[in-house]
Amino acid sequence: MAFKIVFLEEFGKAFVPKKFIPNLRGYMLKAGFNEVPYKFFGLLFYISALVTTIIFITFIFPYLKKFSPAEIYIYSFVSWFLIQLFFATLFTLLVYFYLDLRIYVRTKNMEEQLPDFLQVVSANLRGGLTFERALWAAIKPRFGVLGSEMAKASKKVMTGYDVSKALTELSDKYDSLMLKRTVDLMISELESGGNIAELIDRIVDNLKETKLL
Repeated sequence: MAFKIVFLEEFGKAFVPKKFIPNLRGYMLKAGFNEVPYKFFGLLFYISALVTTIIFITFIFPYLKKFSPAEIYIYSFVSWFLIQLFFATLFTLLVYFYLDLRIYVRTKNMEEQLPDFLQVVSANLRGGLTFERALWAAIKPRFGVLGSEMAKASKKVMTGYDVSKALTELSDKYDSLMLKRTVDLMISELESGGNIAELIDRIVDNLKETKLL
C-alpha cells in the first residue's frame, strides 16, 4: 500500500510541469488547499494513460496493420504520444480553470465579508483592545474565507511576527484591490500612531458606498 501511494505521488509530480512547481504551493493556498495534491495529479496521469490506451486500441491500431513492423512502431509511438499529450494538456487546463475559478470565488467572498469584519474590529478597538487583539477577537466562523485568512495572519502576529508584514502578505496573496487598499491604509495609520478605529469606520463607509454604487 505504501509503495502504491508513493508511486502515485511520484507520477503526480512528474505530471506537473517543472516550471510551475516553485509557485504551485502558493497557488494552491490561494485556492484553499494546504497541500499540493500530487496524488490526485498522479491519478489524472493514470486516467489519461487509460483513455489513451482505449482510443489507441479502438481507433488507431486497426488501421496500422497494413504497414510494415517498423512503420507500425513509429506510427504507434507518434500517435500514442500525441494522444497522451492532448489529454495531459486538457486535464492540466481543466485543473487550472477550476483552481482559478475557486480563487476568484474566495476573493469575492473575502471582499463581501470585509466591511462586516472591519466593523467588528473597530468595535473591539473602541472596547479597549489593542489592534492585534482586536483582529483576533473579530475572527468568527461567519466570516468564512476572510476569517480563516485573518486567523492565519493573527497567529503569525501572536508568535512575534510583525503585524504590518502579516497583513501585507495576506493582501499580496489575493488579487483584490479592495483588500490591498484597506490593508495599506490601516498599516499607514498604525505606523503614524493615528486613531485606527476612526480610520476603519471611514473605510467601512467607503466600502459600503462603493458596493451600493
